[in-house]
Amino acid sequence: KRRPPVDIQKLKKTINDLIQADGAVDIFEYALAKMLQQFLNETLSPSREPLHGNKLLQDVKTETSALLVTVAKLGHQDSASIQNASEAGARELGIDSLDFIDENWKENLDNVLPKLDRLNPNAKEKLVKALIKTVTHDRSVTHEEAEILRVICSCIHVPLPITSPAKSD
Repeated sequence: KRRPPVDIQKLKKTINDLIQADGAVDIFEYALAKMLQQFLNETLSPSREPLHGNKLLQDVKTETSALLVTVAKLGHQDSASIQNASEAGARELGIDSLDFIDENWKENLDNVLPKLDRLNPNAKEKLVKALIKTVTHDRSVTHEEAEILRVICSCIHVPLPITSPAKSD
């Protein structure tokens, strides 16, 4: 925290270079890099990083839909399971239809998380409940699902909720 801003920028670049060194970024690498980048950004300018905003879920319906579908795709293999998981989360939020998104999950998350961080605290709580419904709809939580839920909660500045243990892979 006491390093000059130029050192923090170099560290951010080094983190990015490391996670892309093998030409592919897995969920664990993405999660670690995203949380470190967030911490470093908040270290550089803490007053510019509010913990919550005043947006409502209806203000970010497209982003919410994209997040639910992305999380479902990361935790499920076949299209029926992806759709069922997405719809489980959508029902929790009262969303009637989902916008299915492109395959680049990293870009999807990078695009939607800053916007969802501007939600008010009650909306964030509802969003996290919907994400948990999406992840646990099949009564199984994979390591990848747990990691992505952890990074999402970190990026939108909410604690990761404690849920009852589920069968994991």
